[in-house]
Amino acid sequence: MTRGAIFKLHGLAVLGCALLLLDCIVNLLLSIVLLVWGLCTGQEGAPASAYETLSARAGRGMLNRKLASRICGWVIDRVFALWQGPVAELPGGRTFTHPSHCVRAFIKTRDLAYLPADYHGPLPPSLEACYTPRDSSRST
Repeated sequence: MTRGAIFKLHGLAVLGCALLLLDCIVNLLLSIVLLVWGLCTGQEGAPASAYETLSARAGRGMLNRKLASRICGWVIDRVFALWQGPVAELPGGRTFTHPSHCVRAFIKTRDLAYLPADYHGPLPPSLEACYTPRDSSRST
């Protein structure tokens, strides 16, 4: 193997590690935001929930014509407009197109589209035998 090929392989390995580290940092930051959000806020009288992100809350407020959400949503939209397009992928192969990142985040949160596709489809055949549906005729 030539020195150039070895150098190229090392460069690709370093790039892969850098991308993995960046992914971990983004997930850590998102987790911190969700933790703070879940601990410090309730959603307009509802119990606190870490499932609603700042973007989704701003989108919900924008749709409900809240002034503070329109201001915060405008800032969030400008930040995310740098790298996100106007299309959100939803479960079942559906898409939702809207110019506002916050409104797309609200729709994705409402449909729980942040979950992997495995959560939206039928159970794998290996688990079907283990699954017993709740008997609706029996009261608990």
